[in-house]
Amino acid sequence: MNPLILDTLDYARSLRGGSSLVNIIGTNEKTDISVSKTANGFRVAIVNHNPRELSILLKPTEPNLIKSSWIDLVNDKAIETVGNDSLKLTVPARSFRAVEYRKK
Repeated sequence: MNPLILDTLDYARSLRGGSSLVNIIGTNEKTDISVSKTANGFRVAIVNHNPRELSILLKPTEPNLIKSSWIDLVNDKAIETVGNDSLKLTVPARSFRAVEYRKK
């Protein structure tokens, strides 16, 4: 997203007392996203309505000094990270992915 749009969204969230939990890079207008906070992190669901798969990068906004993990919520298995807690994720065409970021 354009940095100006991100700043505007962050400002709108701050008016409601919230903040962005994760930066999501690689989506477009044919993508639906849901982010929700959990006790130990957050969950992200991405629905890809595109006719081809998307490569998405999920970057937590708060640095975590303690080891954390990404979990695929469909099969409940850990997913390897790119490093520094970022997750590179492939979302199949006309499908979805649901993942959770868990701080330990």
